[in-house]
Amino acid sequence: MLISNKITLALVTFNYDFDCLRRYLDSVQTHCNPDQIYEILIMLNDNISFKQDLNNLASCYTLPIKILTSNDFNYTRNAFNWNTQQYFKCVISDHVQTDWYIINDSKDHFTDTIDFFSDCFTPDNKAIVPLDFTNYYNGKFQGGGGYPFNLAFEIAFDLWDIQDTTWKRWHLPTFTPFFVKTSMMKDMVSELRLMLRGFFPYLFDLSIADHRFTTEFMLYNAYCVKKNRLDDYADISYNRVFFQKVTQSKDLRGANNKSLPMTPLLNQKVFNNGYVYMWDGQKWIKNDEKKVFT
Repeated sequence: MLISNKITLALVTFNYDFDCLRRYLDSVQTHCNPDQIYEILIMLNDNISFKQDLNNLASCYTLPIKILTSNDFNYTRNAFNWNTQQYFKCVISDHVQTDWYIINDSKDHFTDTIDFFSDCFTPDNKAIVPLDFTNYYNGKFQGGGGYPFNLAFEIAFDLWDIQDTTWKRWHLPTFTPFFVKTSMMKDMVSELRLMLRGFFPYLFDLSIADHRFTTEFMLYNAYCVKKNRLDDYADISYNRVFFQKVTQSKDLRGANNKSLPMTPLLNQKVFNNGYVYMWDGQKWIKNDEKKVFT
C-alpha cells in the first residue's frame, strides 16, 4: 500500500549536471520539511562509472537519498541521453512508495519554504498544476508553440485510443516540476511493457524528421485523460504558491570539475572549478566572477 502522508522527489541526472544537482539538494535541505519527504530518488542517466561520484555528492546531505542506476532496471543499452531520461522518469515509479512523486530536473531549485501538502495539493488530494490550453495540437503537426512536439501530442492520444477530441485542448504541463500520481504511472508503465515488450526502452528514441514521436509527459497526460479525465489534478488558479517558490537555471551546468568539454553541451555556460566559462563560438572564456555554493 502506498504512503499518503509523505512525498517522493525524483530526479534523473547525468555527470554534467552534478553541480546543478548539488544546488538542488542544497535548496531541498534549506527550504523543505524533511518530515514530509519519504525519499529522494536520484536516477543516474549515465555510465555506471559515475555512481561513486554521485554517492560522494549525496553523502554530504542528511536527506533520505537513494541512488538508482540502469542496473536497477535491467537496462542493458550502452546509451544515455535526452531520450533515455524520459524512459527513466517513467520506470522510476517502480521504486516509488508514496501516493505522489514530483519529478524535478537538476536545474530546478526551491527558493522559499515549501509545505508539500498545503502548497501543492487541494484538501481532497488533487495536485495543483498549470492546466493550459494546448500549444501542441493544430491538426497539421507543424507550427505553433509546441513544435516539434505537435506530433507527439497527437500520437499520445491515438495510442490510448481517446476519441473525445475536446481533451486535446487541455493538458498537464510538459515541464518540471511535474506531479505524478504513482499508481497511474505504474499502470501506464505496465501497459506499455505489455504492449511494446522489449521495445519499450526505445520508445522515446523515435522521431519523424524533427518531430518527436512521443514524450513521457504527453504519454502520461493522455493516459490520465483516458483513465479519469485528469481528476487527480486541479488548475494552478486554485493556488499558485508552489510554482512561485521554484525556479530553473542551467547556469551551473558544467564539467563536474574535470576538463571543459570540446564544445558547448546543451548550454552556452559551463561551471568548472568554481568559475563560469562562456563559449564565444570557438573557445571557452572564463568569467571573472568566481561562483561559490552557499
